[in-house]
Amino acid sequence: MLKYDTIRPRHITIIGIVLVASYAWIFAMAVGMFRGNFMLSSLCPSLILGGALVYLAFILWEHVVEKRSLQALFPLGIAGVGVLNLTYPFTRHVDWFYPLAFLGAAIFRLIAAIGALKMVIFVPKTPQKTPHLVIKPGAYWTTDEGKALDIASKMNTVMITRKHPTNEINSSTLVYWVTKVREGEIRENVYAISPTKIDILTDLIAKAFKVGYNLLYIDCLEFLILENGFNPAMKFLYTVKDIAIENNGSILLVINPRVLDEHQMKIIEKEFQKL
Repeated sequence: MLKYDTIRPRHITIIGIVLVASYAWIFAMAVGMFRGNFMLSSLCPSLILGGALVYLAFILWEHVVEKRSLQALFPLGIAGVGVLNLTYPFTRHVDWFYPLAFLGAAIFRLIAAIGALKMVIFVPKTPQKTPHLVIKPGAYWTTDEGKALDIASKMNTVMITRKHPTNEINSSTLVYWVTKVREGEIRENVYAISPTKIDILTDLIAKAFKVGYNLLYIDCLEFLILENGFNPAMKFLYTVKDIAIENNGSILLVINPRVLDEHQMKIIEKEFQKL
């Protein structure tokens, strides 16, 4: 569902199968079909819970966390707990393994907690220079990249860019390089992030505006549309536009109208003023 941004028939089928199996297992336990056999009675719930945790860990690893940071501990810890749940029906009565399994589960939960904390406590540094409003608060678009960069260099800017960040970028600019080749911190105030992680990017932008940034510069709308689809990319723009304006800031898009169709361009022109 993260990949397709919607629920598809196969998703409903999988959920339905799991629910039917769960109800059938509950009924079997209620009528005593397992006759007190612990392994059989716990097999289905352990497989469902353990499998769900392992699958959740996979989704987090592939689509959410930064693999080169402590965030990676979150899915690794969840996967460890999931694997232990999968073995529970078979190892519950193994005397030497049982206490080790509980100790392992506690360690994996601690690992997951550390990774989760790393995901939620990131706060960008307060910009060093005094805020200077070159443009009035609002939402703008332009085809002139040079003009947009000149404006960005004079304001407290959060830059969402497809281009590899160079040392020429103002050191006070907070840069998120949208790329599929790496993730995490590149150097101070410069981070790489996957184009599909627009929900995380939205949260990072909100935090930046709260600490004093006043311009959101985006030059990679076409790439975000390519990786996420037009509707999810526009939902992202609507959200970050509201974040910028609510914090008395601005959003500035650098786009090439020739790569968008007429309908898409009309939507952008309706929401953003040409600069």
